[in-house]
Amino acid sequence: CGGNYVALYGVIKSPNWPRLYSAKLDCVWTISAPMGYKIELRVQNFTLEPECTGDILEIRNGKFPDSPLIGRYCGQEIPSRIPSFGNSLYLRFTTDSTVEAPGFHIIWEQMETGCGGKLTSHKGSIHSPMVATFEEIGVKCDWLIHVAEGSGIQLKLTYLTNPEDFCRRNNLHIYQGSTTSKPFDNQPCLRPMEKNEELFFSSDNQMLVVYTAFNVGEDYTDFVIDYETYCKTVLDHVQGIIESPNFPEPYPELLDCRWDIKAGLNNHIKLAFSHFSLETSDLECENDYVEVWDMKDEDILKKYHLCSRPNDVITSEGNQLRVRLVTDYSNNKNGFRAEYTRVGCGEVLTNEFGTIASPNYPFSGGLECEWYIEVPAGKQIVFTVTECQGDYEHVNCSLDSITVKESKTSPYTLMHYCISQQPITNIYSPMNRLYVQYQAGPSRGRKFFKAMYHTRDATCGGVLRVTSGWLYSPSYPRNTTEELSCKWDISVADANVIYLTIKELEFNQSENCEDNYLKIAEESSERTVTNVSKICSLDRGLFMLNSSRVTIEYKNQKSLYGSRFMLLYRSMCGGKLEMDSGLIVAASNEDCFWTLSVAKGNSISLNILELDCFCSKTENGTKSCGTRGLG
Repeated sequence: CGGNYVALYGVIKSPNWPRLYSAKLDCVWTISAPMGYKIELRVQNFTLEPECTGDILEIRNGKFPDSPLIGRYCGQEIPSRIPSFGNSLYLRFTTDSTVEAPGFHIIWEQMETGCGGKLTSHKGSIHSPMVATFEEIGVKCDWLIHVAEGSGIQLKLTYLTNPEDFCRRNNLHIYQGSTTSKPFDNQPCLRPMEKNEELFFSSDNQMLVVYTAFNVGEDYTDFVIDYETYCKTVLDHVQGIIESPNFPEPYPELLDCRWDIKAGLNNHIKLAFSHFSLETSDLECENDYVEVWDMKDEDILKKYHLCSRPNDVITSEGNQLRVRLVTDYSNNKNGFRAEYTRVGCGEVLTNEFGTIASPNYPFSGGLECEWYIEVPAGKQIVFTVTECQGDYEHVNCSLDSITVKESKTSPYTLMHYCISQQPITNIYSPMNRLYVQYQAGPSRGRKFFKAMYHTRDATCGGVLRVTSGWLYSPSYPRNTTEELSCKWDISVADANVIYLTIKELEFNQSENCEDNYLKIAEESSERTVTNVSKICSLDRGLFMLNSSRVTIEYKNQKSLYGSRFMLLYRSMCGGKLEMDSGLIVAASNEDCFWTLSVAKGNSISLNILELDCFCSKTENGTKSCGTRGLG
């Protein structure tokens, strides 16, 4: 028994655990971490002889028998968490010749001290720093949590002081991914707190924690964050990687992980293991094993029970693979790393120009396709739909549609429309990537989709002619610190109006809103400005414009802290029409209101070219349109 450990994470157990330990033991463990790190013990189970004269666990702050004593523990009395004060710990377990007990099971992990850092172990903790050790200007700390590929993260935030007091003197923000572009909706301090704990979950294998303390000079810990790898996830990308938790270090004990790889309608999956190391005490590998289930939707077609790396690539017969990892409580190895690729419709594109076409053109029915376009940093993607045709019977876009987003997980859609509609003009990516989804229901009619893309140097401003999209300040989500003046010209169909939603706005304060601002200028059909709003702070975030044309200007003076903004614009049917003639178009699932106005003394003539409300039939065979119609 005993040992010397230097890994990020590990387990210490009494001999024979969970059975009774032996008599006359003398076991010594030392745990060492690099300089700038400390170690935390997390006690899972602890049962020794009740009297501290026989069986004792001794813990010291250091790696020597005479290092400062933290505590001597027996019975069931021990703190659940024991942190070191330096970068090493010394544990000694001794027993007498009389009473034996089940013993103990303790997890240990390394933690960075001070302010910020990167945490890569399977599970870990973050403690707010002692702010009295920093200068009077305050402190800002960033921690990046990065766990194994293919898994998510569960995080628990515990306030060690009153939450209201904490929020008065601190800011704490938690984001999905490695940047600040995807904040959680339930950010700390943004709503009344009913308890001292909050839970967060990310399907991404990275989370970013940003902490800012304003009141320095108070030497205490405000919060503790505990995180753990969550290895029961759904993976629906064209390609990706799955790693056992803590890879390439030994995997944790008592795991039951499940990764569901989904390829979409009529697609398949290839799975290849590049690394594979499990406990193999017998040919059946009943203690630690990997299972791969070949599935068609939820029906199991075939099962693979793996004890070692398979010689061949596994190709699914169905459209889904389920990968399971099961481990016991002993003899943990380094685990596995596997790469998966979708076979069928979809692709990852990295060239600076290219084309996309649905398979089996022009009969591309019964498909779900995804394309991921990613070009070098500093480039912007110009995406154009050149051809499309769909099933005209489905006007709600539930079966035949094209969706374009900045990324698959982005909550904001740049374009979504039925492929029975006419293609729209260019879409400009807000960053250097785009996600494109094509889905078509199973019918024998002609349905297809073609598009092309090219890149250009990322510019500030431009002309936008799409029904919806996002505008970002340059360098978003980072602040822009250089002097800039950008202008975007947005136009939608004449019988529509523009709806603006400002999601984020951060400016340095400037007198009379002259140095840093966002300006919204509505224009008439004759390109004359009808209304102007200049914004310096987010007092108002929603703008329903009375025009189909708007110019948005962003101005930023050079400064140390800089500014940033993010807004959504979208076209909505309806509005005030003052042109002498024009065309009004609307889908049957929209509610639209138009006001037509011409010069006094003139009259208005309406010519209905097409009207179909898609009314349903009642039981007696008559049509019922409900509230649908033109009036």
